[in-house]
Amino acid sequence: MFRGLQSFDLRRSAVFFALLAALAASLQAQVSNATGNIQGVITDPTGAVVPEATVTILNKATGRTIDSETTSSGVYTSGSLVPGVYTVRIEAKGFQTTELTVTVQVGVTTGGNIKLQVRSSDEDGGSERRGNPRQYGASNRAGSGHARPDRDASDQWPQLPRLGAA
Repeated sequence: MFRGLQSFDLRRSAVFFALLAALAASLQAQVSNATGNIQGVITDPTGAVVPEATVTILNKATGRTIDSETTSSGVYTSGSLVPGVYTVRIEAKGFQTTELTVTVQVGVTTGGNIKLQVRSSDEDGGSERRGNPRQYGASNRAGSGHARPDRDASDQWPQLPRLGAA
């Protein structure tokens, strides 16, 4: 009679530990899959891809940022992200900086395609000199409209910013 109870307890213990191991494996799988990601293609107004654009992904809740760059095909990918609201910021030479707000969900690849706009000539990349360019170097002109030969005109004109310079 006791032998029957001992074998029953052994079987019950074996089943218990097997279920416990399966539960632990299941929880581990859920924890490792509790992320999502963002993937997108960066293009210009004509639809051409923009390679080597700087991508900054900001988790709005934590302030954590991830820095990346688009591939030669204009593609970026965030890698695994915890669910939440993110801001994707794209910067590329000659284009306006663009931001996109996206929500990352568990097990979902969130689309983050962005079409950049060309930086207008009014956006000078942070130059502090604005206004009519003719006003700069006006003292360098003789009555005929030609530069005076005794002065170098290059130092009278404002330094023009290079496209994409910060």
